[in-house]
This record gives sequence, structure tokens and C-alpha cells, in this order.
Amino acid sequence: MIRHDTAEAHQLEQQLARVDRLSKLLDSQFTIPGTKIKFGYDAILGLIPVVGDTVSMTISFYIIYIARQCGLKKRVIAKMLGNIMKDYLIGLVPLVGDYLDIASRANLKNAKLLADNLEQKVNKAALA
Repeated sequence: MIRHDTAEAHQLEQQLARVDRLSKLLDSQFTIPGTKIKFGYDAILGLIPVVGDTVSMTISFYIIYIARQCGLKKRVIAKMLGNIMKDYLIGLVPLVGDYLDIASRANLKNAKLLADNLEQKVNKAALA
């Protein structure tokens, strides 16, 4: 959690909350009854060949947009893009790709990368 009493910190908190909600919607909104397996709209959209994966990837780019707005390093953004592209390519493989897509959780990974890097950035600024 970012702990800084400024308008910028408040705005970052709001953006992180939006990214967190979006990543959970896409990757872990639902649970298969009787299991601990979670999936989201990314997996559901992935059932529509090519188009579903493309729509899901496009939505995932919102997290990249927020990361760029927050000034994350290019290295971190490149890793986030890699997560999205891996998720997209996995999802293109019929049947097996749909199963692996549930396990990949690119949006949750990217939300964590964003939160961790923003917290480091804010903590550095607070120490300066």
C-alpha cells in the first residue's frame, strides 16, 4: 500500500485500485465449483477463436497504459508486454491454450508488477 499524503499518491492509489479490479475480472473473477481453480473473462473470451483472445489482449493493454502514465521503467513495461503477449499466444492454441490461459494469469502478474514498482517509486521519493 502506498503511504504518502499527497494528491499524486491518492491518484496512484485510485489507479492501482482500478487495475486491481480489472485484473481480477480478467483472471480470477470466478471459481470452478468444488475446486480452487479461478478464472476470469480472459478465459471466457478466449473460447472465441482469435477474436476473443484479441479483445482480451486489447483490454489488458489498459494496465500498460496506466504503467506508462505512472512513469514505470521501460524494463518493467517490457516485462508486462511480454506477459500479455505470452498469454495471447497461449490462448491461440485450441483447447490446450484455453486451459493454459487460465493458469497464465498475465493480468494479475502485471497488476502486481505495477503495484510493487509504484510502491518502490513512492518510497524512494519519500526518502529523498
